[in-house]
Amino acid sequence: MTVSYMRVREGPLDQSSLGTTLMIIESVNEENHTIRFKVIGGEVVDELYKSFRHTFHVEPNGDRQVATWTFEFERPDTNVPYPTSVMDYLCNLVKDLDANNNTK
Repeated sequence: MTVSYMRVREGPLDQSSLGTTLMIIESVNEENHTIRFKVIGGEVVDELYKSFRHTFHVEPNGDRQVATWTFEFERPDTNVPYPTSVMDYLCNLVKDLDANNNTK
C-alpha cells in the first residue's frame, strides 16, 4: 500500500518546504494503536535524507485520545536540516482534524 503527500508549499526544497513523498506502511499494531511508515521515494529521501520513517501512535487519556508522531531519519551530513517542515505540516494536519472533530 502506498500513500502520497501533496505539495504543501511551493519553491525550492529546503527546510521550509515539503514535497511529494511516497511511503509504504511497514506495520500496523491494532492492539497498541500504532502505524509505522517508511518513506521509499520522493524529495525527502531522494534529495535530503538517507532514510526516513515515522510512527503514529494513539492512546487513550481519560475521555480523550493523545497522538504521538515519532520521526526516525538519517542525515547524510550535518549540513542537512532537521525535518521541521514535515513536523509543522503534521502538527497543522492534526490541529485541523481535531478542530473538525470538535465541530461535529
